[in-house]
Order: sequence, then C-alpha cells, then structure tokens
Amino acid sequence: MNQNERIRELRAQVIALEKALKAAGAKESETEKAHRCALQGDPAAIELAAHQLEMARRARQEAHEWLRDAELELENAKDDELEAAGNDEPLSPRTDYELKDIVAKLSQYRQRATYRAVGQLCNAKPYWVRGWFNGRENPENSFVVSAVTGEPTNYEPGQLPLSLKQSAMILDDPAELLKWLQSHRVVYG
Repeated sequence: MNQNERIRELRAQVIALEKALKAAGAKESETEKAHRCALQGDPAAIELAAHQLEMARRARQEAHEWLRDAELELENAKDDELEAAGNDEPLSPRTDYELKDIVAKLSQYRQRATYRAVGQLCNAKPYWVRGWFNGRENPENSFVVSAVTGEPTNYEPGQLPLSLKQSAMILDDPAELLKWLQSHRVVYG
C-alpha cells in the first residue's frame, strides 16, 4: 500500500470512529435516561440499569481512545509523507522563539497553529512537538493542533476551551506562523 492509500484509509477510519463515538455517546445518554427511570423501580432493575450505564460509558471511552489513536496514526502518516517528499531539505533555521513563547502568544490571541509549523520554528519534528504536549493537556497548550482535525491531540471533549475555534484560520506554514508571531505581542499579566 502506498502512502496516499494509507492516508486515505486512515482518514476513512477516523471518520468511521467519529461516527462510532457519536453513536456511543447517544447510547450512553439513552442508557442514562433508562437508569434514572429504573431508580424508581425494583432493586434488580436498578442494578441492571447501573450495569448497562457503566458498559455504555466504557464503550464511549473506548471509542474515544480508538479515535484518538487513529487520529495520531493519521497525523504520523501525514508527517511521514511530508518527510518523504522533502527528506533532503534541512529543517528551517532556528528562530529566537521558544516553544513557551509560541504557546503563550497562540493562547493569548486564541490562534491555532499546527504541530508541524510550531515544530519547524523550534527546529523539531512535528511528532516530537506532539510528544512534548502529551500529558500537558491544558487550555493554554490546546492552541497547538493537528493539521488533520484542527484540534489538539489527546484531549477529552470537555478539556477543549470554548474559544479554540474562535478563529477559523489555522497557521500551518512555518513562515506564516513566524510572520504572525512577529506581528503580535505577548502581554504577561
């Protein structure tokens, strides 16, 4: 299977898993309603409804994890494709910007930028940047996002700030990101 076929297959998998996650969420909601109704019934019905609710919650969580894994695999495939297309090109020259400065500006202005653009400005591969953010899921870090989904990797839906998609623009080109960074000042509070 060539790289383009792999990416198409992974995209289809992500779409299918997004649908599965939505269905699991609907099933959990339906089961939650049944559980509330059962609370007024006999103990056996209550126990059965509680068990069904727990199973629905686990199914939703599992669907979310599968989706997150598929998105990460798709992102890695896209990185591989970019790397293969230009593996003789050196990384962009080092800038005066450090990761914390980039993240602070993106967060302050509610502007999203891709792992690739941020990585190239920091002279790092996109998967290294994504790896650095792993375990550091917070609202400020959430403005560094996947080029595929427009959202940060490894975040639960409730962890995403409401302002994440305030701007439709996502900075994916390192030169664009550098220009944007130079035109915006950070005010430390």
